[in-house]
Amino acid sequence: MKANKLYILETMPVPRAIMHLAIPSVLSMMVNILYNLTDTFFIGKLNDPYQVAAISISMPLFLLQMAMAGVFGIGGGSYLSRLLGKKDMESAQNTLSVSVFTAALLSVVLGILGIILIPFFLNMVSASGATYEYTRKYMYYILLGSPVILLKFTLVQLLRAEARLKKR
Repeated sequence: MKANKLYILETMPVPRAIMHLAIPSVLSMMVNILYNLTDTFFIGKLNDPYQVAAISISMPLFLLQMAMAGVFGIGGGSYLSRLLGKKDMESAQNTLSVSVFTAALLSVVLGILGIILIPFFLNMVSASGATYEYTRKYMYYILLGSPVILLKFTLVQLLRAEARLKKR
């Protein structure tokens, strides 16, 4: 990492630095919300309340994925920022690598275990016969996308901590 990449964290005025770092994160969260709203909108056009219910029942799974990504993105990002502040570039690079690869490994494990445990989860939340199959299918596809979902969230948080989310 070069010194000029730390410009935002070291010398930029605080309000401007916050805007440079916050806007990409807010946009990222809005994409997640738009994704869920789009699903609800198009599935709602089918006029089948059981399919809309499947999205609602599946939401805790999506939030669990975000929480797991937060462990590596926000936790790793906090540690990364402290290391960058101490100018310990080698440890910062190691922290970045460990956070990304561990999040990637966890996303695959979470996806596989989640697919196996879908019936258990559906019984735990008492999904009815009418929503059971719709929810099972929807959760299956969410879990297949676990690597993309977890890595996207993790990388956004780590890039923000590294101050690489600046305008070019």
